[in-house]
Amino acid sequence: MDMVNPLPLGTTVKIQLIHHEQIFDGTGRVIYSQPNMGMGVAFDEIEVGQVVTLEKWLNDLSGSS
Repeated sequence: MDMVNPLPLGTTVKIQLIHHEQIFDGTGRVIYSQPNMGMGVAFDEIEVGQVVTLEKWLNDLSGSS
């Protein structure tokens, strides 16, 4: 995630993404943090239905079916 003031390593985050009226909710933790650049998040808890939504979005972006 691109941000000036990223959260510290290990911080638990709840993420909600909305795309074309579909919602993805997940819980994760910060796995890297670089001031003035951003942070990386690894998802720890994602419900099965949310995984399907996320995979569809990623396939759409990559041009895969």
